[in-house]
Amino acid sequence: MLGRVVGANFYHIYSYSTTVCSIIFNAVLIRFLLNTRGQNVGPYRWLLLSFSVVDVCISLVHSIMIPAAHLTEFGMICFEYRFVNQPTAIGFWGSLTFVFLFYQTFILLAFHYVYRFVVLCNPSWLSVMQKHPWRNWILLAVGTDLIYSGLICIAVNAGFAPTEKSRQAYAPVMKEVYDIDQFAENMPGYLAVAYFVRLFSRPTRNDAMNRFHCKVEEWQLAAFLSVGSAGSIIFAPVAVIFYCTRRIMKDMRATARIDHKTHATTAISSVVVADGNSNLHILHSSSVCAYNATRAPISAGRSWHDRPHVDATLPHDPPHSHHVLLARLMVLLYLVFFFVEYSNAIHDPEQFMCPLRVINYYGYPAERHEAVTEDGYIITLFRIPRGKEFNTASNTTKRSPVLFQHGLLSSSWDAVSNLPNRALGFVLADAGFDVWMTNSRGNIYSPNHVNLTSADEAYWKFSWYEMAQYDIPAAVNKVLDETGSDKLYLIGHSQGTLVSFAAAVLNRDLKEKVAHFYALAPLITAQNLRGFWLNTFVFFRDVIEAVFKSSNDAISSMPILHPICGHVPIFFASCDFFISDFTGPSTQVNQTRVPVFTAKFPAGTSKRNLIHWGQMTTMYGTRPFDEGMEGNLDKYGTNLLSILPRSSIIAAHNLTDFNHSDFVWGQRARREIYDRIIAHMRKLESVKE
Repeated sequence: MLGRVVGANFYHIYSYSTTVCSIIFNAVLIRFLLNTRGQNVGPYRWLLLSFSVVDVCISLVHSIMIPAAHLTEFGMICFEYRFVNQPTAIGFWGSLTFVFLFYQTFILLAFHYVYRFVVLCNPSWLSVMQKHPWRNWILLAVGTDLIYSGLICIAVNAGFAPTEKSRQAYAPVMKEVYDIDQFAENMPGYLAVAYFVRLFSRPTRNDAMNRFHCKVEEWQLAAFLSVGSAGSIIFAPVAVIFYCTRRIMKDMRATARIDHKTHATTAISSVVVADGNSNLHILHSSSVCAYNATRAPISAGRSWHDRPHVDATLPHDPPHSHHVLLARLMVLLYLVFFFVEYSNAIHDPEQFMCPLRVINYYGYPAERHEAVTEDGYIITLFRIPRGKEFNTASNTTKRSPVLFQHGLLSSSWDAVSNLPNRALGFVLADAGFDVWMTNSRGNIYSPNHVNLTSADEAYWKFSWYEMAQYDIPAAVNKVLDETGSDKLYLIGHSQGTLVSFAAAVLNRDLKEKVAHFYALAPLITAQNLRGFWLNTFVFFRDVIEAVFKSSNDAISSMPILHPICGHVPIFFASCDFFISDFTGPSTQVNQTRVPVFTAKFPAGTSKRNLIHWGQMTTMYGTRPFDEGMEGNLDKYGTNLLSILPRSSIIAAHNLTDFNHSDFVWGQRARREIYDRIIAHMRKLESVKE
């Protein structure tokens, strides 16, 4: 994070400093756990040892193996970087090793909370584990890792692994991009600090053990950090770590004093339970824990219930126990690990830019244009007039215009959010075409109207039907007027295909202005849409429509996915799972670009548009918005909504392993889609000449 402020060089120094500190601190912890004092920790000892060893391995791999692979002839680790297309064998195994170790820590942390939440609240489970400790603990660990290893192999093959080299270098635009107020982004981190202070400043009562065992405040905190503060904790963990360290050192001193009193008391107390292994168990009536000491038995096995009354100096409940101490230590380790990972996460600068700046950022010329529709909406178009190799002031070669129409809740961002060798807009420009990208009415780049504002209810009374009727003709006419061409090529994705199909039906002269239309992931009806959220929408359609109609007519353009998908790589899988429920499973999305893909999503639309899509799930064919009996008579002149005739489809190409978003985000989209479109357009160009 500091690298975002002071530059890439300091970031690397800071990153390696934290790595070295991590190795040193873990080495100290390992030494403590292996000496005599560490043996009193109990089962937690093996958990902490595992965590520390894995963390040291991660630090070594991150600081030595990954840079070595990038600085040698072996090239990339796992993901494609810039224009590198294929991973190498050593890259695959290096990535597999790193990812396995990386997520092993989370398995250990999960096991820690399961252990506290289940075993410590159910002492019988602990007794089962203690009967054959080596066998039971090893079997549990091996079984967990076998399942976990399979999941990691699948994840690596799918291209999901954290690595800084798979992202873009951002030094040239540091000040321009990150010169923003960070207070709002820091707020969840400040809340986390306040929560820690409240948690660790509570006075410890006699029922401390039961309170910490069964209420498990640390579990609430971990959930809060994982969900609420996922990508927003910046400098807050520093304060948390220092505060926790101070508390832990205080607990360790208090625990040492308690241990001293405990050992002194055992010399005079006959209230003990001895087993055959010469283990002395000093029990407390209000606690589920047991202190173990390797001493010779003092009594002949007298039970706890028939014990005589002894006036001993043993405290009834220690104010600070090993379990409380270790719980705080685990939370501290979690935060250290999380903070280092967040510091290592490089934020692609494109996610903070608009399409115009992204185009310039990659060295292409960019222009912004506006078109006014017949009903007064002002449509914004972004233009890439030529490719990078043709980017000279003297280059006046006339190029055929290509117009891209985006999908539902999207914008022209879809055409430029991928890497230059993958993004549709850049690929078309480099192929020699004049690229234009529309932004439908109501999204973040087309919020204006001649007479209305976005605060007016009348502004939001539109759906895809009005986009087809007015937006597409206005955009086509604007492109032809600016370029002086007679015809253009039209490319649509998702809702953009439906809008374009309907525009050809509603505007007969449009066919004379479009040389050819290419439909990516075409939609003509919504009857066959599937998915948990879509099925829920269909099932409760009437209720959702009623709620929509009773509230504001706008669908927010706030990028709600970006806080989850746009910061820490460990949350990319959750983001991908959420997106795939709408778009289908994907095996070809570069996970490190997900923060950029989702930076401007959703881009905004009207609730009326979503209601129209909801109506289409139960409509036969493609019909206009259903206004009700009276509304249909007023608007369409008939109560029976007519079915829009389908435009003629010359050829259809079926693709394998493509979901709905892969047509604009997929790594194979250029090879299997864009190159074929370009080849077909060049063929049409040669015939025209």
